[in-house]
Amino acid sequence: MLLGLDVGGTFTDAVIIDGHRVVATAKRRTTKDNLMNGIGEALDAVLEGYDTSNIEQVTLSTTVVTNTIVEEKEQVVDLYVVTGPGRNVDDINLYTFKVIQIIEVSL
Repeated sequence: MLLGLDVGGTFTDAVIIDGHRVVATAKRRTTKDNLMNGIGEALDAVLEGYDTSNIEQVTLSTTVVTNTIVEEKEQVVDLYVVTGPGRNVDDINLYTFKVIQIIEVSL
């Protein structure tokens, strides 16, 4: 089964797909002051009665970032890049960001 979440400016939608069929959906208000509340409510609703161990993939999409930029409400944030299998930090164009400091750590 697949689990999809879409966090929009007004609603947070969740869907479960089994095979090629939509088997459950949920729509909850987006809680802008704490996005995890709305996400949690949508997840609780859509997963009710389903065995979460059958979820093979979770996909999250959002327009929250786009809306923030369009509304010019963005704030300075930190960007942390943790590399793993298949991802090399050298592949990321850090020059699209204002780089304050790069810290390299070997684990």
